[in-house]
Amino acid sequence: MFILTKFVLRIVNHLIKVDVSQKYIVTPEYILSWVQKYRRSTYESPPKHISTYGKDFKFLGREETKERLWNGTLNKNGVKKRYYAFLNKIIDRNSHPIPFIAAGPGTGKTRVLEESLNMMQQCAEND
Repeated sequence: MFILTKFVLRIVNHLIKVDVSQKYIVTPEYILSWVQKYRRSTYESPPKHISTYGKDFKFLGREETKERLWNGTLNKNGVKKRYYAFLNKIIDRNSHPIPFIAAGPGTGKTRVLEESLNMMQQCAEND
């Protein structure tokens, strides 16, 4: 951990020069303050990617998508298994699902991503 941190600081020091003459003063505290200054508030909702025609349409017809994201498939874990592992404080590197959404243009990929948080919250409440 210390070696990685020292390595990262060395890279950051070369990228961010505080004084052009020679001194670099990038410390972990400086990086933390920079991240806190520029990160989005946790109370803000993320910006919507869809803001045109259809943004207020009711999200319908994605029951199969919701089912696969929550329960997984035959050989892949879903969010449900990871959620229960988190609740029970079980740490397993193999229980981290990484959903992958691929389809043609205009099929609703962005909308599914925007609605996925709501879908997973509904699944957790209903389970």
